[in-house]
Amino acid sequence: MEQAVVLCAGQFIGFAFCKELLNRGYTVTAVDHEEWFTGVQEEKWLEFGRNSNIRYIPFDEWNPSGTESSYFFIPIYDYISTNNADGLMSLNDKFGGVSNLGNNRCVLLEPHRPLLSEHQNEADRAFDSVKSAKSLIKVFLPTIYGPWQPSAFAFYKLIENKHPLCLGECSDSPPDAIFIDDAANAVLTYLEETDDDFDVVLNSGRKNEWLNGLKYLDEKFKVTIDEMKPFKRDSAHISLSVKSPLSIEEGLERQKTWQESQMGKGD
Repeated sequence: MEQAVVLCAGQFIGFAFCKELLNRGYTVTAVDHEEWFTGVQEEKWLEFGRNSNIRYIPFDEWNPSGTESSYFFIPIYDYISTNNADGLMSLNDKFGGVSNLGNNRCVLLEPHRPLLSEHQNEADRAFDSVKSAKSLIKVFLPTIYGPWQPSAFAFYKLIENKHPLCLGECSDSPPDAIFIDDAANAVLTYLEETDDDFDVVLNSGRKNEWLNGLKYLDEKFKVTIDEMKPFKRDSAHISLSVKSPLSIEEGLERQKTWQESQMGKGD
C-alpha cells in the first residue's frame, strides 16, 4: 500500500487531499499544527470515521528526516490563505536542518495569483527548504471553493452576505475557480500518471469562472481589470485543465448548503 504525508491536514486544501488519498487506498500520515485545531477541525476528522489508514501527528512532534512515502504534500495555499506567516516560518525551521528528504516526491500546493500575497517571500523560503527531496513539484491552484472554504474568501463572504470592501483583503486567486474535490482529484491523477517534475498550473477550462461565481452570488458585484487580468508564469510549466462535472452554480450551492449547516459553529 502506498503512503503519503499531508501537512495542514485539518485545513482546507490539506484535508481535501487526505480524503482523496484515502479514497485511492493510500496510507496517510496527517500532520497539522495543534494551535490550529478548533471544533471545525474536529468535525472534519469525524468524516474519516475509524479509518485505520490515517494517523495524526502534531507538527511539533513530527520529524521529516525519517519519512519515506510516495508523496509529500505541503499546502502553502493553506498558510497563505489564512495569512499565517508564523506557520510558514515554522516550515522553514522544520525543514531547514534536514539535508535529505529521501525518495519522497514533494508537492507544494500554492495559490496561482494570490490577491493576498504579502507572505510570498516566506513561501519561497519554504520551497528552498525542501529542495533536498528527490522529486519536487510546484502545483499552482486558482481560487478553490466548496465545503470548508475559509471565511477569508470572497465566495464565503458573499454567501454570508458580508460583502468584501476590498478584494485585496480576500484570499482568492483569480481569475479562475475550481471546486475543491475536483482539484484534489485532478492533481493526484496527474501525479500518478507522470513522473515529470515540471511546475503544474491548474485551470477550470472555463472562461472567467471566478467572476461567474461572484456574479452568481451577487449580480451587482464589480471587479477591477487588474483583478481579472490573466497571470502568466515565466517558468516552464504544464497547464492542467480540470474537467468538473459541476457547474460553478452547482458547486457554490454545495458550499452554501455547507455554510448554512455551520451557522453558529465559527470558522
